[in-house]
This record gives sequence, structure tokens and C-alpha cells, in this order.
Amino acid sequence: MTTTLPPEASTLSSPEHEALTAAVARLQSELEGVENGDLRAMYLYELALMLERLQDAPSAARSFKESYNSAPGFREPLEALISILRRHGSYKNLGRLLEALTRVQGEDDSAEARALADQERARARVELAAFQMDHLGDVGAARATLLEATGDSPDELAAWLELELLAAKEGDTTLRRDALRERAIRADSPLWRALLLLDLAELTAPEDAEAAASLCREAAALEGAGRFRAQLVLARLARQNQDLLLLAESLEAQAEMIERALEDSRVGDAEGVPLHLRTAVHAADLLLRAAEARRLKGDLRGAQSLLERAQASSPGAIELGAAQLALADTSGDLTLS
Repeated sequence: MTTTLPPEASTLSSPEHEALTAAVARLQSELEGVENGDLRAMYLYELALMLERLQDAPSAARSFKESYNSAPGFREPLEALISILRRHGSYKNLGRLLEALTRVQGEDDSAEARALADQERARARVELAAFQMDHLGDVGAARATLLEATGDSPDELAAWLELELLAAKEGDTTLRRDALRERAIRADSPLWRALLLLDLAELTAPEDAEAAASLCREAAALEGAGRFRAQLVLARLARQNQDLLLLAESLEAQAEMIERALEDSRVGDAEGVPLHLRTAVHAADLLLRAAEARRLKGDLRGAQSLLERAQASSPGAIELGAAQLALADTSGDLTLS
């Protein structure tokens, strides 16, 4: 493999440049007597780092390459060489180098070392997949490489993210759902996990409304500012599927969170209740709509209970009278108040 790179302008001061040039000369002289592969690789790696500081990219690239060839289990010079090629937009040999990076295996065979090697291999595969997509246009190869990366290290979040993006681009809903679920399982932040679950719920809804509702409930059960948003998504899915009981459930939950926010603003902040919705009138409106949904499903007792709560939340609301009359008419009790 031949790598041709343009020289770079030095940013070192004259004394620094002279000192570093002298250090390079000394190290090159010492290298002449070093035959051991691992030791020679270390010397060449140090030399390449110095040459990089001198802005001599072609010589640095050659030394990094020779260092890797002297000790194929030495990952750092290969990573540095890849970095140089990317920085100079030289992609001719980049694919082969990235593939080589996925095959690097150190000599340490301990469980910890193997786990680290798996993580590094997975990250290398993610980089290779990006190259296959961006420079080769080979979606199939990129997909296979990313799946290998998730097999190497299932906790490599970048692999799942890239797999999700690729699946979305290709219209592969099943793979996209799988990748989203894996990302959600591994999300550290409750808010981030909730948002991923809600994305998954909306993706799942067209094929399985019940599973989508379950995902929304899972997101709503998490601590954090995703709770109110989870109920908004649940309500939207309920309307799309004309599920009145599910709609009532979501509207009631929203009203309860607004009521808690009115009692303690810190609780509202923690649950993600928007400031402009924190009013008794809005809570009452949600309860009224939940009551109407229950009335239409024949749950008159539940509807009456919600109307009483709405009355307590916002006494004298104009809509309450109409709701009471509608409920009385449905039940056949026009004296209901």
C-alpha cells in the first residue's frame, strides 16, 4: 500500500522545530539497532508522533504503517494512520485499513482484555460501516458490518444508532424497532430512555396498538421529565385507534400531573408538565374530556366521578353543566347534578 500525502505548514516556533528535529534524528539513529518487533514498533510509533508534530504527514504515515507491520497487535499506529488519511481526505486505502482494524487482536488473553478488544472491534466496525455507506454506497455491506458490531459488543450504542438510521433510510421497520429497543434498554438517563420508548411506541402503533400503549405506559412509569410527554403520546395513539377507554386513562393521568404541579412546581418540573398547561382550568378540561370518553363507553359511574373531580378543580366551569346534562340524559336521570 502506497500513501501519498501533501506536506503541512509547521506551526512550531523555530527553537521547538529545531529541538524536535534533533530528537527525530536521534530516534532514527537508535532504530537502526532495534530488531525486536514489539520494541521496534514502539520506537516507530514514537517517531511517527514526532513527525506529526513537525507537520510531516507523509513521513509520519510511513512510520505509523511500519510500526503496525512490526507488531500487528498494536492498535494505536493503525488508528493514527487512519486518522491521517481521513484528515487529508485520502480514501483510496482507508477501507483496507479499517478492515485491518477490525482484525487487530492483542496478546493479552484475560477476560478483561478480551472484553476491551470486543469493544474496540465493535467501534472499528462502526467506522468501517460508515465508510461502506458514505464512500462505497454499499448498504448491504454496512448493514452486515453493523450487525457484526452489535454481536461483538451489544453495549456499543453507536452501532445500534447507526443500525437504526440505516434501517430508517431503507424502510426496514422491523430492524429499526429492534435497534430502538436495544438503545432504550441501554439508555442511562430515564428521560432519554422514555423518549426512545415513545419513538418505539409510535413506530409500533400501526401494527400493534396494544404493544404501543404498553410502551407508552413503560415510559410514563419512569422517573423524570418524560412522564407527561408519555401521556400525550398515549392520548394521540388512543385517538388514532378510537380507543375511548385508553384516551380517558391518558387524559386522567395528564390532569393528575397538572394538579400535582399546581401543588408543587418542583414536581411539575420533574414530571415534565409544560408551564402553560399548569392551570386548574386545563386540569378540569382534561377531566371533562375523560368523563365524556367514559360516558360514550357506557361507564357512567366513572364519568360521574370525573365530573365531580372537574367541579372540584374548577368550580363553575361552563362546560360542566353541559357535561352533567349529557350524563343525565345517557343515564335517564335528568335530576342528576
